[in-house]
Amino acid sequence: MPKVRGLTQKQRDAMALEDEIRRASQDFLNATRLKRGLEDKTYGEIAEDIGVCRDTFLKWRSGKVREATFGKIISAYAKMGYRLVPEQIK
Repeated sequence: MPKVRGLTQKQRDAMALEDEIRRASQDFLNATRLKRGLEDKTYGEIAEDIGVCRDTFLKWRSGKVREATFGKIISAYAKMGYRLVPEQIK
């Protein structure tokens, strides 16, 4: 029977970071969906509102928001009326 080894601390830290990136990306997309629904706009109009081209926004929606620059995300949040607030990860 093969031996099963637990994860190293480095692997656990990498997994926790990956989970946090996934959570933050989903939060951003949820905020854009909320804005779209409240204002009854198309995705193209939302993209224009947050200052990115439609194709970029569609790429973000398809799971590539992680590739966006930090400045673009901060700018998009601000244009939607949000502020990023640092919060301790528990």
